[in-house]
Amino acid sequence: MSLFTAKPRLRRATVTVAGLVAAGLALSACSGTPAEPEGPVDLRVALWSANEAHHAVFNEIADAFIAEHPDEVSSITFDAYPLDEYPQALVTQVSGGEAPDLAWVLNSNSREYIEEGVLADVSDVLEADADWDIDDIVPGTLDAWSKDGGIYAYPFSTQPFGMYVNLDLLAAAGQDNPRDLIASGNWTWDKVTEMADAVSKSTGQGGVQIQTWNIWVELATIWDSFGAKPWSADGKTALFDSPEMIEFFTWVNQNMFDRSAIVRPGETFDFTAGTAAFKIHLLSTSGSLDDSFAWDFVPLPAGPDGQVNVMNQAAIGVLAQSKHPELAAEFLDYFTNKQNAQKLAAFFPQPRKSLLTLDVISAAATKLNDEQITGTIIEPGQSAVPLPVHPHYSQFASTVASSLELISQPDADVEGILHDLQASVEQYFG
Repeated sequence: MSLFTAKPRLRRATVTVAGLVAAGLALSACSGTPAEPEGPVDLRVALWSANEAHHAVFNEIADAFIAEHPDEVSSITFDAYPLDEYPQALVTQVSGGEAPDLAWVLNSNSREYIEEGVLADVSDVLEADADWDIDDIVPGTLDAWSKDGGIYAYPFSTQPFGMYVNLDLLAAAGQDNPRDLIASGNWTWDKVTEMADAVSKSTGQGGVQIQTWNIWVELATIWDSFGAKPWSADGKTALFDSPEMIEFFTWVNQNMFDRSAIVRPGETFDFTAGTAAFKIHLLSTSGSLDDSFAWDFVPLPAGPDGQVNVMNQAAIGVLAQSKHPELAAEFLDYFTNKQNAQKLAAFFPQPRKSLLTLDVISAAATKLNDEQITGTIIEPGQSAVPLPVHPHYSQFASTVASSLELISQPDADVEGILHDLQASVEQYFG
C-alpha cells in the first residue's frame, strides 16, 4: 500500500490508540447508538492516503453511491491524515463527539477495536447482499476482523510479505541466485544470512534490512518460521520468553554482531537505495525501485519450523460512534462489493478469490513480472496467516519495542531481556 503525507486536518492530541478505545467506550456508555437523522446526510471517511489516484477512485465510487441514494446521502468526504498522526486524529474526533462514519484500521489494532466496541458489526448488511458475495472472500482473510460470527471491517488491502533481493550485490559477492535456491529447496533463513554476511564482508554494503523495532509485529515474517509466537492463539498467555522466541532473538543478535548479516541499528543501508542485499516487504515497495540495480521479489524463506507465508492487512469499518451507522454500513457494503473491489484492486490487493488473478494484480504492481506476481503474491496469498493481533496491543506495544531494542546491542543477554519483558507485559494477558 502506498502511503503519502497529507495536509493534516486535525487538532493535536497526545493520546494513543488506547485513548481512542477509551473515548469510544465513554461515549458509547453515555449516549448509546446514535439515531439516524432525517434527510440527506454527509458521510465522512478517515484514512491515511492522500494519493490523488486513490482518491479519484474513492470519489468515483462515492459519487455513484450518492446517485443511487440522493434522498439519503448528500456528500461523502475522504479525510486524509499523515499515518503517524492518524490515531491522534481519530481519538480527537471521537472524544469530541465528531467521529467519522467510517475509518481505515491498521492490522495491529483490529482485535482491540473489535473487543472494545470501536467498530460496528456490519455482518448483517454484507451477508445479505448477493453483490457483495461473501463466498468470494479468501478463507482466513476475515479472521482478524471477525468475532462470534460478526464482521467488523473489510480488509481492503490484503497482501503477503515477500523478500526483495538485490541481485547485483549477490553476484558481486559470488552468491547463488535465490531462484536457484528455491528450485533446489535450499531457500532458508540460514542460507539468506550466510549470503547476507558474504555481501557485507565483500562489498561493504548491508545484508538483511529488517523493520524498525516500533513495528516489531512484522518480525512475524521471520519468527513464524521458527515456530515462535508472542502470545497464545486465544491471547490469554504471553509467550515472549518461550524457548522458540529465545532461539529466534538469539539468532537475530548473532546475525547482527557475530556476523554482519542483519543491518544493525544506526546503520544507513537501505534496499531501495541499492545498499542492502535483502528486505522483507510488500508489493508496494516495488514502486520505489527502478533499473539502477537488478532485483527480484521472491517468497519468504523457510526457518527451522518450515516456510510460513504471512500477510499484512489494512481494513475499512464503520465506527460505532458514527452519527449515521446504518447509511455508513450501506456505503461500506457498496464500496467493497465485487464490482468496486475490482476498482480498488488497481492499488490494493483484495481478499477475493475472483481478484487474485495475474491480470488484476498486474494493474497494482506494474513493476513486477508474471513470475513474481504468481509466486510471491497470488500463490502465497491463498495460505498466508495474518500478523499477530491482541485486544490490548496498544497498551504494551511500546514496552515490547523498548525491550527488543536492547536485543539489538552487542553481547545482549537475550534470555534475560525476554524474561523481563514477559514479566512486564503479563498484566495485559489472562
